[in-house]
Formats: sequence, structure tokens, C-alpha cells
Amino acid sequence: MTYRICIIILFFIFVLGFSDCVWAKKSNTCAPVNNSPELSYKKVKEKYLAITNNPRLRNNKKAWEEVIIAFTSVYLKNHDDKEVGPKAIWMIARCYYELFLYTHDTNDILDAISRYELLVEKYPDNNLADDALHWLGVLHKNRGETEKAYNVLARLLEKYPDGDKAKEAKELLASLTPPEPSRQIITAETTSSSQPQISNPGIQESHNDLPLPADLPSDTTNQPGTPVVQAVRHWSVVDYTRVVVDVTEPVSFTEGWLPADEKAGKPRRFFLDLKPAKKLLNLSDLDIHDGLLKGVRLGQFNADTVRIVCDLGETKDIKAFFLDDPFRVIIDAFGSEYKNEEVEQPQQIHAIAKEAQRSKDTDHTDSLAKKEQENEKTAVLIDKKQQEEIATFVPKTGKKKFTLAQQLGLGVKRVVLDPGHGGKDPGAIGPNGLKEKNVTLQVAKRLKKILETDYGCEVFLTRDKDVYLSLEERTAIANAKKADIFVSIHTNAEPSNRIQGVETYFLSMAVDDEAMRVAALENSTSSKRLGELKSILNQILKNAKVKESSRLASFIQGNLVGKIKKQHNNVKDRGVKQAPFFVLIGAKMPAILTEVAFITSPEEEKYLSNDKFLKDLADGLAHGIHGYTRDTENAGIGG
Repeated sequence: MTYRICIIILFFIFVLGFSDCVWAKKSNTCAPVNNSPELSYKKVKEKYLAITNNPRLRNNKKAWEEVIIAFTSVYLKNHDDKEVGPKAIWMIARCYYELFLYTHDTNDILDAISRYELLVEKYPDNNLADDALHWLGVLHKNRGETEKAYNVLARLLEKYPDGDKAKEAKELLASLTPPEPSRQIITAETTSSSQPQISNPGIQESHNDLPLPADLPSDTTNQPGTPVVQAVRHWSVVDYTRVVVDVTEPVSFTEGWLPADEKAGKPRRFFLDLKPAKKLLNLSDLDIHDGLLKGVRLGQFNADTVRIVCDLGETKDIKAFFLDDPFRVIIDAFGSEYKNEEVEQPQQIHAIAKEAQRSKDTDHTDSLAKKEQENEKTAVLIDKKQQEEIATFVPKTGKKKFTLAQQLGLGVKRVVLDPGHGGKDPGAIGPNGLKEKNVTLQVAKRLKKILETDYGCEVFLTRDKDVYLSLEERTAIANAKKADIFVSIHTNAEPSNRIQGVETYFLSMAVDDEAMRVAALENSTSSKRLGELKSILNQILKNAKVKESSRLASFIQGNLVGKIKKQHNNVKDRGVKQAPFFVLIGAKMPAILTEVAFITSPEEEKYLSNDKFLKDLADGLAHGIHGYTRDTENAGIGG
């Protein structure tokens, strides 16, 4: 009996042990697989290989477009991953090139070129960067663009002399004719694509305020990795000049003033010292003579410092700051007549307030009549249907404290709208391929029409077609037009496609990680560089229209969300936030950046593809601008 019991017990132990093994295997098999960035990339790579290995699919445009969208999705969700991000961009470029071999569509090859350029710009330290430059050289040569091919290959050899593409680049470069010196323009693009000639610190410069010791060792002239000042350019209009100094890598800079020298006939001068930096030998000074600045001179002040001297004309206000990716130093000069309502003028404010009170006390009837006349003028500009629909959102406030613009009754007559991204910069891309640059341009054009037709505003667009504009150009346009407000229009993006909603930003330091992430996305830079911006941004904010920008942001956010929710009640109001957006830095007027929706959300991407939704966005923005204007004007007349 005991023997049988032992056998039975051993049998059950065996069965239980076997079932545990089976269950363990089953559990391992059914456990959720970690969908890592690398795995996501490999899955799409398998689809690509399936196309290349199938003669029928290789000639199927739709198949190529689907795999391009898939790689784009991988890149969008993992653009911060230094391994997967560049590989995804590389494969997008490769797919466009192979699609071109089938379609012979010029747009496909241009898309390939733009993706290779993006890879080099965004991931210069990745081992695919020199491969991308090599392919750019090959494609430019095949297109007959000899000068571009030569410059990009020279850039490859300069930045990656020991890379695996250096030998092929030398051979290809030898087959090309060097560009004629007279045809080369000294700009960020051309100089960064050629081997720079650094000025020798041992050679004395001709400018007395750019001194150089003559006994510096010559071996300091070409230190590897030293940032190079490679271009200087400017925009000038009446009362405003912007100077941009392009540098190959980030540098620190200090600013100061050189005293006037009456004996030498030199006025007071503004200077910047960039360190560590070298100057291109053939980089010429700027001769401006626009009234504000007479010119800009550059010299190698010492072995590792480049001095930039601004010879001043009639400017009374000059500021310097930097922008990133690529790094450049901005110098803004404003004339004495350039409007600057944010400067406190207590006596003027007191006089206006006193006059307003006197008018109220002595002739209340006339005051009401004037106010009614103003309302009638506004009503003429707004059609009846618009009047019935308009329910302008007014931000809730506690005890009313008017801003200076409100006290002066300064309205909005001239608006600059900035459709984000454009040209080679598509911005964020939705899961189904919708590009941010196209959405923002459509919204801006619709908004321009509404503001001009219904509200009588004078409206300018920073771009009215699919072209690339740098961030400093966008703000410069707003300053040059002397805009009353500046509105930059964008769509949001987030690695998770579940996040939705509307949010509006004004310029300040970010106070939370989410705001920092959005700023980094729109600035195309890292949060580390944004952190380094804090000290200089604090200087700018002392004179910036932060209060007015915050108020404008509140009106736009409230009206935008209110308009959208009439048709899409699930849209989330993510509120007004603050962050250091580069496109807003240096603006002399109230300036905001609005993220009208998350293009990475499948649902909101679908909305953004709908004409009615785009119209609602434009209407909401227009209502917000109108509400801000009306609130400002009414406060100014005592309303």
C-alpha cells in the first residue's frame, strides 16, 4: 500500500512539474513584447526589404509611399533617439530616391535631398552624416548642380576627414570643377560647405578697435573643433536693422561699449566678443549706412576671440542675443522713432488718465456718444452673420489693473501672421502623412482674409507659399513691418499619439517639462541649450511686452477653444503657457505662438484635413485678435 501511494505521489509531482513548464512557456509566449524604438524601426525596415526584393512592388508608388509614411512615424516618435532617429531619416531619403527611379518625378528626388540635408543638420555626430553628405554630392552632380556638389563634398572632407566616405568623396571631388571665387557668396550655407580659411592671429588687423598681438604662435590658427564665424548678413528698413552672425558651433559672447574718440573721429561703438572662435579670412565687413548703423566690422581680437564692432549711426536701442540650430548671434538696432509703448512714461500716463477722468466728469454724454460711434464703426466692418456668431471670450481677471497699452488705448491695425515651418522644413508629420507646414499656411491664409475683410486689419504673412524661412527672418519681418501683434501658427506633436488639445504660448522661461519639450520641438534644439538661454533671455524680458503677450495669448486661447468646441466638444483646452520660443525672441510687439492641434493624433490629424475645421481655427484666431483689440481700445477710452 505504501509502495502504491509513493508511485501515485511521484506521478502527480511529475504531472504538476510538466504543466508548470508548459504554463511558463505559454506565459513567455503570450507576454507583451516591448515595442522598443529599434524594434519599430526593424519592422518598417522589413517592409522596405519586401518592396526591394519584389519586382512588382518596386514599381508600385503606393507601396513606396506607405513605407515612407511608416518610417516617418518611427522618426517622429523617436527623433530624440540618437540611433533610431538618424536611421529613420536615412531610410526616408533612400525610399524617396528609389521611388524617383520609378516615377522620375523631380519632387521625389528633391524630397530625398531635403531628408539627407535634415540628417546632416540634426545628427552631425552620427556615423550616417558623412554618408548623407556623400549622397548629396552624388545627387547634386547627377542633377548638373556642380557647385553644390563641390561644396557639399568639400564639407564632408572638412568635417569627416577620417570617415568611411572620405576616399570616395576625394575621387568624386577631383572630377568636379571648383566654383569660381567671384561666384561664391559668403553665407552660412556656402562657407560651411567649403574648407574655411581662418584668419591668422599673427597678422595685424587694420582696425584700431580690433587689436591683435603680433607675436601669437601660428599653430593656434587651425585648432580642430574651434567654432568659425563664417557669415554676416543684415536686413534694414526705416527705424530697424537686424544683423545676423553665423557661427559653426555655439560660443559664449560678452557685449560692451567702446567710448567715442573725437580725435580719431570715432563715435561710440557697440561690440561683441565671441569666444572661443576664429574668423574666416575672406569674410568681409558689412557696409550698411542705413542711418541706424554705419557698418559692422569683424576681426580676430586674439587667438580665440572674434570681436564684432557695430559703428553706430542714429540708433538709440541695440540688443544682442543668440538663436540655435544652427547657432547664430543676432544684433537688433532700433531707431528713436520706432514705437515702444511698453516703456513706462508715468507723466504721460498720468496726463491721459487725468484727461479721461475730466472728460467723464464734465461731459459724460459726449463720452458715451464717442463710445457708441466707435462701436458703430466696428459694426460696419463686421458682417451681420459674423456679429450673430461672435461671442468673444474675455479672460477672467480679479481687480482690474490696466496695462500700458490699455491705458493708451492702443489698438491692433497691423498684424503679422507666421505660418510655421515651410520648404525643406516640413515641421511635424501626422500618422497619415499630413505635414504641419501645409496646415499652418492654409490657416494663416484664411485668417488673413478674415482679418482684412471683417475687421479692417492690415495683414502680412511671413510666407505665402511653401518656402523655408529661418527663425530670425520671421521675427525680423514682424519688426520691419512695425506690426501691432505677431502670431506664429503651429501644430503640436508628441511621441504618444494619444495626446490632443489646443495650447498657446508667450515668451518666457518654461516653468514645466511639457512646455520645455514643446519649445525644444519648435526650436529644433535640446533642452540643454534652452537652459543656457536663460541668462540672456532674462535680459531681453526686462523690456519685452510680456504682459501684453500674455493677455493676447489668453484671448486667442479662449476664443480658439470656444470656436472649435462648438463642433468638436472633445477638444481639450490645454491652456496658456510660457516657454522660450526662438521665433518670438526679439519681437518688439506682443507676440504669441499657438499650437492649434496635435497633428500626431490620428483624430486631430483628420480634423486638420477638413476644410470646415480649418475655417473654425481661422475664425477662432480672428475672434481672439478682435477681442484683444476691443479690450485694449475700450480700456483706453474708459470702457
